Amino acid sequence: MHPVFPLSFSTRFMWLSSTQRDGARCWTTRLAKPEGLCHLMSANGRMRFSAHPINRSKNGRVRVGKTGPKQGGMSGVAFDAGGLIALDRSDRRVIALLARATQLRMRITIPATALAQAIRNPAGQARLSRLIRQSSTDVVPLSAPDATAVGLLLARTKTSDIADAHVVICARRSGQVVVTSDPGDLNRIDPDLRMLTV
Repeated sequence: MHPVFPLSFSTRFMWLSSTQRDGARCWTTRLAKPEGLCHLMSANGRMRFSAHPINRSKNGRVRVGKTGPKQGGMSGVAFDAGGLIALDRSDRRVIALLARATQLRMRITIPATALAQAIRNPAGQARLSRLIRQSSTDVVPLSAPDATAVGLLLARTKTSDIADAHVVICARRSGQVVVTSDPGDLNRIDPDLRMLTV
């Protein structure tokens, strides 16, 4: 079971819709006006973020629980290059997600390899520059142990993208959901990776 990242805010909520993209089951965020928190799937297949994690069992059914980090609860969000580029382009879903993560004092993880793919002009990329400077953000270098883990993961999955594999390693270690614009590539490396597609 993989809990969906909990998110709610005072004036708007974010919808999640389950979609199939490049063979990956992912959750797409959509902004909607609030009508009260909803924990379960609605008739059209969409669900809202709730105050508690939403767990999906093997048969696809949804249930709500207060799962702590040791049982797989979310401790924050990690970004791949696509997620960072979406922030840089002022994607309101990413901005809202970061605002809520800050409110909940959650950690933000940015693998240095993903940052290298997204940053081109720090002076002109104000949102991205602010994110990597804030105290709740961890920019994770590709250290020797991580480089070894990335190489082993690429060999095992027969893939070649170092940055994507580094994102997977960081997200697994921190127990975080990955904000991405391309779930297919990450899914080929780790089919069980939790993702929010923007």
